[in-house]
Amino acid sequence: MEDYSPGFFAKLFKLEEKKRSQLDNNIALARSEDQSDYSEWRHMVETASRIVNKDIDAYFEVIEDFAPYDDLAEFGSGFEFFIDEPSTMEINFDVQTANAVPTQRNTLTKTGKVSISNMPKTQYYDIQQDYVCSCILPIARDSFALLPLESVYINALDDRINTSTGQTEKVVILSICIERNQLEKLHFEHIDCSDALVNFKHNMVFKKTKGFEPVARLLSHEVNMQ
Repeated sequence: MEDYSPGFFAKLFKLEEKKRSQLDNNIALARSEDQSDYSEWRHMVETASRIVNKDIDAYFEVIEDFAPYDDLAEFGSGFEFFIDEPSTMEINFDVQTANAVPTQRNTLTKTGKVSISNMPKTQYYDIQQDYVCSCILPIARDSFALLPLESVYINALDDRINTSTGQTEKVVILSICIERNQLEKLHFEHIDCSDALVNFKHNMVFKKTKGFEPVARLLSHEVNMQ
């Protein structure tokens, strides 16, 4: 605005006022964007300070703001978070395998047609295990990247029919305690997520012909005693 000097044609066609009005609007827009950026920056600095000071409420705010688990939520998975002390978080991970793991497979016949058939149980359960285990480690990595935690307890829950009532219930199919220092030792480009669970204290019962079976949750005081 300060440097603007109308040229010959601006004077000839009386465009100076229109140009100055446009510059005024640009200044107002820039001022608004600058204020928005500053407010966001100030919020981030204040939140970071609260995180460093182990403010648990700030932990939950950061999880909501950054939504690090939204990619998994697209598959229907859900999350619950529990924090009693600043160094440890418990996550309930609703895996929703019925939505995430297919029950049918497509194959190509000799004539070039697509044939759809039910997936063999062993293959289905193998994919189910890979899906659940491949979610666990990224959940822990994202949690450690976002918050100054030392350990994360993750409970994978899935739907099962209670044969005594006939009702569908949520049961724990995998419970694991992942320590930050142990996770940082893994070379993720070379690991199999299912095999990598042996590096951490966990409860899991998996059978190739039946899949996951219900297990007990890991409790922090039990892990710390070992």
